[in-house]
Amino acid sequence: SGLDFNHEDFKNDDGTSRVLYYWDHTLAFDEDRTPARYGYGQLWSNADIDAGICTSGDGSAHGTTVTGAGSGNGRATGTHKGVAPDSDIIIVETNFGLANWTLTVADGIDFIFAMADELGKPAVVNTSVGSYLGSHDGTDPASVIIDSLLHAKTGRIVVAAAGNSGNQGSYHLKADVDEDTSFCWFDVNMESAFGVPAVYFDLWADTADFRNVNFAFGADLVDPTFEFRGRTDFYTIIPLLGTTTYDTIRVGEHNLAPVEFFSEEINGVYHIEMVILNPDSSDYYFRFETFGEGTYDLWSGAWLGASEIVNSGLPDEMDFPDIAHFNLPDSNSTIVSSWTCSPKVVTVGNFKNQYDYIDYAGEPYIVAGGPPGELSPASSKGPNRKGLIKPDVSATGDGIMSACPLWLSASLRESNPSMLAEGGQHVRNGGTSMASPVIAGIAALYLEKCPNASYQDFLNDLHDYSYEDGFTEVTPNNAYGYGKVNAFYMLNQSNFDVTVTGDTLICETPKVFATVEDDFAAYKWFNDATTSSIELDETADVSVIVSDEKGCKAYS
Repeated sequence: SGLDFNHEDFKNDDGTSRVLYYWDHTLAFDEDRTPARYGYGQLWSNADIDAGICTSGDGSAHGTTVTGAGSGNGRATGTHKGVAPDSDIIIVETNFGLANWTLTVADGIDFIFAMADELGKPAVVNTSVGSYLGSHDGTDPASVIIDSLLHAKTGRIVVAAAGNSGNQGSYHLKADVDEDTSFCWFDVNMESAFGVPAVYFDLWADTADFRNVNFAFGADLVDPTFEFRGRTDFYTIIPLLGTTTYDTIRVGEHNLAPVEFFSEEINGVYHIEMVILNPDSSDYYFRFETFGEGTYDLWSGAWLGASEIVNSGLPDEMDFPDIAHFNLPDSNSTIVSSWTCSPKVVTVGNFKNQYDYIDYAGEPYIVAGGPPGELSPASSKGPNRKGLIKPDVSATGDGIMSACPLWLSASLRESNPSMLAEGGQHVRNGGTSMASPVIAGIAALYLEKCPNASYQDFLNDLHDYSYEDGFTEVTPNNAYGYGKVNAFYMLNQSNFDVTVTGDTLICETPKVFATVEDDFAAYKWFNDATTSSIELDETADVSVIVSDEKGCKAYS
């Protein structure tokens, strides 16, 4: 949501801004300020910010608190530093209303990496944004672009919040299809996002897993007894690709509900979006039924403005024999979609940070929820649609105190001082949006130490050096990922030794100095030589700095 760059935590000691660039997607095209490469939004430079002419800011506090957790330097009060307080900052303020929104996020990541390349620096991008609908497999166009950016060169890492839908119930369904006709039920949402009573779901399947599936839509009376009432024709997807299909669920000559569904193929994945608007009655469960051979995943839920997938109050098999082939939903795969599901992106779950703190009024405040270290009930769960463990790791999220926009801190001092920490400059926030920049900050420290490391190096070390405890139980799992991050321990694993060897007595013959260890990627001797060994014929204090392939340094 942008950044309040006037907060002292985002300034250097001389009062200048730490924000190098601010690209605001919410602003209209401007001939002078719109980046030509992208063609939308407006770009502000560090000089613009210091000159006081940047008009962008943060109207909701989300962007400011997220940035503070990752990069705040604590300058406002001397407390509540982010994880990487010396990092430079580039902000992209997103606009959810733009067409193909996920691709605008990919543009933002491309922009940040391009600016980092110009500066000759590695970069970490934190993405505390996402959509709960989609393929959930990291194969969508935005994910493919982001993956290609990560693969293009080392010194690049993308971190993503897993999402906060873990307590929204069973809104995912994975079903295997065989020759028996199986089905699931959807309840009519009388207050749907469509503005009228509606049924909706979002289905995704690999092409090989759905091309031999026959599917239809039907309706079942619920009260006073369960009774099948009617269905559409059965379809297969290949003839329908790229089209919207209209059909009607009929009971005899009576039209019960109009059905509309769109079918497409994206990067080897089939997608079906189905909606029923204004069904004749809300006394029905509407079914999606299949037979043939294959597998599919679908998502829906009233909390999304869609439909509840029925999972309780089911009839018994004696009263309703069809129920023997009923597919139940589950609460797995509730992470946000797109790049968050990519194996190249670091996905972060959220556990409670602290039990209490002293608020702005000087009173102790107890943070709601479970004990510190326990996963937030809202933290979204994996796996991705392909079965990949997600999140990758979990970090402190709920109960973080972070930089507060100045307009909000002024208001909260009067209206709700318990939201603010002592000093009134930092506000309580939580969720995976706050856990994600903790890991992004750790990634920044990782690349500061080892600037040539790749996203895969960081993922490998995160997976290897995260730990289990009584809360996580056995890891990896789809709640805590590979466990809880231990940043200090992980960063120290890249330490190594280098020892100079050579004669300490210089005579007429030059002496060779080298290192006991060998095969370093780079050498820088005290005299600026860059060879693996040097010759000396004069007195000197001999030392060398060496680097491995990841750019991690050691000092003799």
